[in-house]
Amino acid sequence: MRLPLFPRIMRGAVLSVLVAQALAPATSGAEVVNDMKAQFKRLGATKGTFCYALEDSQVKGIDQDQPMRIASVAKTLTTFWAIESRGADYRFNTRLYVRPSTGEMHIQGSNDPFFDRDRLFTLIADLNAKKVTKLNRVTADHNVRVNYDATEFRYWSRPSTVIKKKVHGKVRRIVVGGQTGGHDPKNPFFIAENHSDTSISDQNIALRLQQGLNTKMWTSYMSSRYGRSRAANPLAKLPESVRLETAKVEISDSNPLKGQRGVYVFDIKSAPLRTYLKKMNIDSINPMAEELFFAMGGTTAFRAFMQKYFGMGKEVEGMLIGSGVNLHSNPRRDTTVACSTVVKMIRRMDQDLEKKGFDLSDVMMVAGVDQGTWSTGGSSTVVKTGTLSAGSTVAKNLAGVMETTQGEVYFGIFLNGGKGQMSPKLRAAETPVLRNFRPVPLKKAPFVFSPIDQETHMKMVGTIGVRS
Repeated sequence: MRLPLFPRIMRGAVLSVLVAQALAPATSGAEVVNDMKAQFKRLGATKGTFCYALEDSQVKGIDQDQPMRIASVAKTLTTFWAIESRGADYRFNTRLYVRPSTGEMHIQGSNDPFFDRDRLFTLIADLNAKKVTKLNRVTADHNVRVNYDATEFRYWSRPSTVIKKKVHGKVRRIVVGGQTGGHDPKNPFFIAENHSDTSISDQNIALRLQQGLNTKMWTSYMSSRYGRSRAANPLAKLPESVRLETAKVEISDSNPLKGQRGVYVFDIKSAPLRTYLKKMNIDSINPMAEELFFAMGGTTAFRAFMQKYFGMGKEVEGMLIGSGVNLHSNPRRDTTVACSTVVKMIRRMDQDLEKKGFDLSDVMMVAGVDQGTWSTGGSSTVVKTGTLSAGSTVAKNLAGVMETTQGEVYFGIFLNGGKGQMSPKLRAAETPVLRNFRPVPLKKAPFVFSPIDQETHMKMVGTIGVRS
């Protein structure tokens, strides 16, 4: 992340002027650490850790190497893994083999974790556009994943905000917001978030495809979601209604259409990975993080990756799950990682994103700008929050980067235990960082989640045995 509006080559001169004009000298490391120690004492948290680092300095702070329950701050580690292993513009690709003459289709997957209702609706609309309204047999391989609710956080009950955004040269009014309301066990999002509906067994995937690819089987709930998807995704250009009948769905070890004549081959891609990561981090969507973490290989693969490329295998041994929620085991097991580890990963991710023309604000929340879980600190911070509120496991955490006149300040604050409301305490705990460094506002527009674009529609990439 870099100061907006100033060329990189001008940065040193500009910052020198800004610092020279300041009323007081820049803070020292000891000042911010002592200030935070005093603040922790006033807040009364059972355990608190803090750390920070400048662009090229060591990580310093209070018990910065002590593992803590980081809750949803774990999503920054999942984000780091995705960015470093796949890249910000990476798209998951699904290949379709369609034989219209016999009504057959084979789906070759890529463990795409974001194949949700929006993507399913778009696929059906694309098939209809090619005059396909009936399929006698659909097969899918073991790399196909379907999770209707993976990205549907925006459809729930938080008050929405209407913003204006230019799309293809025209200004559109777009609704932003909407999230889960309460903890109703019958609420579909609650079910998905608590991992009672995340099985990717062959039977479950086949069932989801069977129901989703049969518009006659749609419940009123599914039909209403189509209407909302159509309104929320103007770029998809979904028709008012779609129609598709599918007689049979099977999971197959091989492609039954391989070598057959009269087969058309299409690709459908996910949106760029950064689009999903930004949405996941703004609203802290657990199912998105879980699906992505599992698609990339899960805990063992993550630790191996971190050890091989960054020598940090031991530091992330406490990373148990992609979202940071507990494993629902008895006794309870939560993801625990040290502040210093989180900050080092956030800094490295920011630096690597910059090499590709992006920064942290492309994958994480800009406080006070994006409609999300944190609004304090002005518009100078890009952050991720983490909350636990189960009995003695109360925790409130914050990690990210602040743009200041001294450059980027990467920081983490982790409060575990204690009594009373933790959110006000965390806002108070952030004060020493704001007080000791001079924030510079970021010039960023509110994020609009757009999971459908031209690449997510079917694109023909070849034919097999088709007469020209």
